[in-house]
Amino acid sequence: MYVPLQAVNEHAEGVSVTFRAGGEALMRDAPPLVKVTDADAADVVVCQRASSYQGLGLWRRWGSVPSRRTVYENDDDVFSITPENAGAYAAYKEGTDVREAVLRYARTANLVTTTSPHLGDRFRELLGSHVPVEVLPNYVPAWVLGLPRDPLDRRLRVGWAGGSSHARDVTMATGSVRRFLRRFPDWDLYVNGVDYRDKFRCPADRSFYTDWIHVVDEPRLYYRSVDFDIGLCPLLSTQFSRSKSWVKALEYFSRGIPVVASDVEPYRRFIDHGVNGFLAKADHEWLGYLTLLASDEGLRLKMGEAAKEKARENTIEAHYDEWVRAYKMLFPVGWGFKG
Repeated sequence: MYVPLQAVNEHAEGVSVTFRAGGEALMRDAPPLVKVTDADAADVVVCQRASSYQGLGLWRRWGSVPSRRTVYENDDDVFSITPENAGAYAAYKEGTDVREAVLRYARTANLVTTTSPHLGDRFRELLGSHVPVEVLPNYVPAWVLGLPRDPLDRRLRVGWAGGSSHARDVTMATGSVRRFLRRFPDWDLYVNGVDYRDKFRCPADRSFYTDWIHVVDEPRLYYRSVDFDIGLCPLLSTQFSRSKSWVKALEYFSRGIPVVASDVEPYRRFIDHGVNGFLAKADHEWLGYLTLLASDEGLRLKMGEAAKEKARENTIEAHYDEWVRAYKMLFPVGWGFKG
């Protein structure tokens, strides 16, 4: 929520946004914890993936004011989490209070927003026609496209960046990456975020890891750490993954990195196969596309430029007004809001 709403705060005329933390905050410099009175002067209250019964009373109180609207934002299909994502599965598996709380937040909101078309359809199925659902995709700040890359005389890198829910996803590419590194001794493996080097099982002297950096705490350092020559986007085809966004590919693209990605719904909607990346259906295709990109520097650079051009079309500065329009649709014509 920080990226779009900070852009709204900075660029949208007549709009102000105030941030508050709703619970245990992951950011280093988190905003103050939310108080009952924080919404008194607000026209719109946006809540990102709240799942606690303790907050439902406050949520309903905020929504009971006729002049105020509530928006529930959710970026994952929490109703389809699979067991390998152990922490989230334990919290959201069928029959849990958390799962039911999510539905209650969504059903009592004036609007539900999501980050992908499939997740939008999923919420429409769950909510029926009672609550409108809008898809507001992920975007990147425009300044990311101008960040410098590491010197070109360094060793070449194939890389992956991501969180702890991708343990099974990365295995789709691990065998191909091992064979790739045997075939190309001048290339290394870089892993960012969660250390999955044990799953790739590549030579230790050619496998490197960068610890997780919170994009809100250190945005420039976060994007600077995504610095590969080929980016990996493996993703299993599951009900849960169908609702994921293409944000990983977009982050790679913003750094001018061509990708090899799983041929699944989120990436199929975003990657132009053969132009800025490749979509792999089978194991041998992963190795084939990695080999093609590694063997042809001209192709790699050309696809990297095409990737950055795609990212240029998907900056938050070009799209922040989608949030403004979505919220304004909840009010009569001529209404303006403060945040």
